[in-house]
Amino acid sequence: MRRIIQSVDDEVRRITQSVDDENGNRWLDFIVGATPNLGVQIHLPPNLDNPFNIFWWGITEVDQLKQISQALSKHYEQMSEPGYFRSVCYGNDWKEVIENERNVELKVVTGTLNVRFEYVTDRDQPSKLITWARFHSFPRPSDDQAVESIGIMLPYRLFMTVEELIERFFRDTTLRPVPHQDFLTTMSRLRLEFPVSQLQ
Repeated sequence: MRRIIQSVDDEVRRITQSVDDENGNRWLDFIVGATPNLGVQIHLPPNLDNPFNIFWWGITEVDQLKQISQALSKHYEQMSEPGYFRSVCYGNDWKEVIENERNVELKVVTGTLNVRFEYVTDRDQPSKLITWARFHSFPRPSDDQAVESIGIMLPYRLFMTVEELIERFFRDTTLRPVPHQDFLTTMSRLRLEFPVSQLQ
């Protein structure tokens, strides 16, 4: 059963819409003006160590995605064990997975339209740190200026230490900018979803 909650923050004129779906996910839309600027997907119940998705609409390049991936992995290693990135590349009708060596430049197949960089610490466990983007998205894959989806999946415990990195990456890539103070307020609203009392 879908449940929709809306809350209005007059101070920043921001609407946060929350939808719980049948698969145990909570979807949040953070809206400035009339357009969603950021989206979040949280698997319920929220947990500090299970990953959640934060995503937006923008334009990015592979090198930008590689840089933020490597920067986030350095912070992640401080709270986990060392690992390496797996590149998962998709084209029109193909998929290729590349197991990159540790501390080398991440590889991406020419013609990739959708890529995920998955940070792997154990081959048998799903990644808890993923960066992703859809390049030249449908319906215009040949258009260099096509709107793209860009996102980061990470545990909230890690997110709190890298929020500034994520805001910089968001500002460099988004097509729907958010003033700094509104971004901070949005992140404060996100904090309410997680059991931050566990951090004491």
